[in-house]
Amino acid sequence: MKTKIFLFTALAAMLLAGCKDTPTADPSTYTISVTGVENGKVSVTVGGQQVDNAAAGTTITIAATPDDGYGFAGWTVAGTTPADQTAESTTFTMPEGNVTVRARFVEIESVYDIDVNDPEYGSIGATVAGERVDKAAAGTTVTITARPDTGYTLAEWMVTGATPANVTALTTTFRMPAGNVEVTARFTGEYTITVSQVEGGTASASAEKATAGTQILIDATEDEGYIFDKWTITGADPDNAKAPSTTFTMGEGNVTVTAVFIHDPVFYDDGVVINGVRWATRNVDAPGTFAATPQSTGMFYQWGRKIGWSGSDPLTSSDGSTDWDHSDYVGSSWTTESDPSPEGWRVPSWDDFNSLFDGKNVSRGWSNYPAGYEFRDVASGNTLFIPASGYRDTYGGLVSVNVHGRYWSRSPAGDSNGFLLYLYAGDMTIPDLLRRYGATVRPVAK
Repeated sequence: MKTKIFLFTALAAMLLAGCKDTPTADPSTYTISVTGVENGKVSVTVGGQQVDNAAAGTTITIAATPDDGYGFAGWTVAGTTPADQTAESTTFTMPEGNVTVRARFVEIESVYDIDVNDPEYGSIGATVAGERVDKAAAGTTVTITARPDTGYTLAEWMVTGATPANVTALTTTFRMPAGNVEVTARFTGEYTITVSQVEGGTASASAEKATAGTQILIDATEDEGYIFDKWTITGADPDNAKAPSTTFTMGEGNVTVTAVFIHDPVFYDDGVVINGVRWATRNVDAPGTFAATPQSTGMFYQWGRKIGWSGSDPLTSSDGSTDWDHSDYVGSSWTTESDPSPEGWRVPSWDDFNSLFDGKNVSRGWSNYPAGYEFRDVASGNTLFIPASGYRDTYGGLVSVNVHGRYWSRSPAGDSNGFLLYLYAGDMTIPDLLRRYGATVRPVAK
């Protein structure tokens, strides 16, 4: 009987021993350790439940609770990076490995903000003991690091509220004061110079890229019929905005250079419409050019010819002669080739002058100072002044300046005369006159 009991007991022991499993860790689960926490508490949760391990890929929430009199100063997480290292509550994704979490707490009354403002052409950061921070306790050594973009270098640190140890070093430090601090940096490098091309001329710069402080030469070249007016530079100031060749000093940023050209008033006139005809506002001066002002005489011309004669004595011509031509031009028309008007204009016809006599649509009044007629378009209010510039007689003598005005039309009157506008204080007419006389020309648009 004793033998049976022994055998049964031994057999049961063997069976029980065979049923025991040796404990093993889940290979996809890794530990989360909280270490070095003083003056506060740290919780590690998944879905609101406290955990000390988790599978890779799990979203872990960590939260810091400072003790009274202390403030949260940042996270240090070994093995991964939290979503926000400076937020009291943040998350991280569990890696394939163990993680150690540490929260830093400092006394509230000694913690101040570090406001880091990233500048153009690079980035900067502030750290304490290798950890990125946006606040620190008074007396803490704060490290600031600059990371210039490609092609740029650090020019200087600018720290408000503290003094960096080296204002030009990529990495330097400052001692945190008992107050907030603002940190930024200035980067410099090669900036682009863009030259805009506009109507009326061309512009050029001595370089396409340059560093801040470099002196750049710019030149403007006018097209025919235009004159240089000024420079406009975005991002810098020209040394002389009115000079076609000048310099500017490169600033810290890209620059756009534009040369502004305007129509040369010698060759260009907007004109004014009176009773449907666009009149130039000035007389013809030398062939192809306008007189300086609406009151200026310009030059005198003999009908059908392109040679101008001086509007005042002594007598000289546009081709340098001082001998008046006593002959009459022979031909049935004032040809385009012989028209002295600037480009886009022509000597008016009899009909053009006749449109100024339309009392319904045009009013006029004589002016004594300066002498001449001012015409006004009734519908638009446009005005046109034609001065009493006098004329040159058949011998080239200057006659009736500020008394009479004689303006050639292109319309012939027989073989030796031409029609012209004749104006004086009492009236105006369109008579004909020998072509050898010298009269002024007030052109109309082609």
